[in-house]
Amino acid sequence: MLIMENKEGNTVNITGALELYITALIMGILGYASWKDVNERRVENRVWVLMVCLGLPAGLLIQLAYYKEYGITIALYSLASSAITCTIAVLLFQLGLYGGADAKAMIALSLIRPLKIWGNSVDLVPITTFANSVVLSLSAIVPILGWNAYMHFVRHVKLFEGYEAGLPTKILVLITSIKVKKKELARSMDKYIVIEEWKNGKKYLRPKIKYDEQSTVAHSSQEEYVWVTPTLPFILFILLGYILTLMNVNLALNLAKMLVAPIIDKL
Repeated sequence: MLIMENKEGNTVNITGALELYITALIMGILGYASWKDVNERRVENRVWVLMVCLGLPAGLLIQLAYYKEYGITIALYSLASSAITCTIAVLLFQLGLYGGADAKAMIALSLIRPLKIWGNSVDLVPITTFANSVVLSLSAIVPILGWNAYMHFVRHVKLFEGYEAGLPTKILVLITSIKVKKKELARSMDKYIVIEEWKNGKKYLRPKIKYDEQSTVAHSSQEEYVWVTPTLPFILFILLGYILTLMNVNLALNLAKMLVAPIIDKL
């Protein structure tokens, strides 16, 4: 680690101070971006530019300290972490599974904090953060199911009446989409993706997570409610995933162990 001596002869751990700075910077930037994402579903590009500009010098110094103490292997881990994260972020964005701001957040994180050393183990911070954020985002199923139950049992809204949809489609829609009034949709177009589609006089459900021109078709319907998929403020989940990473928690790995352990025990 980078150790310096002050005028009084006391040693100062520069690497520790840099790591605290990087952590505070990432938390602050992701906190602000989460607030923007929740309220507007948009985050300006300058936020990520600022994150990299303020964090990269400190991040490089930390990596230099790691290199001096652990050798070339740790540098290769850092490069692999950044390369894998950037590849995943760009690929998911190109497939429409990830928003532009989500991808830029992960790329910025991978550049300034590619890894962290815990004792004798190495944590690829952006990869663990991404895995945590994906697992956390699945928790959205609970409020979605709750809303649909409320609409059906309390508001007495017919959820699937008049739709051409099989049982698998209905189950998928119930855990990923909600029914809202059209005036609510009109107020918050950026927060919803319409999944209804009219074809040959019949109404179909087309689950999707990417906006396209078909999403406007449902506006021709005369009904009060419309099925939509909420667009999640994924940067909020990235922030929460990063906090768990700081606590040395890997939700995806723990979940995999929990699912695989019973199978292994039976072998």
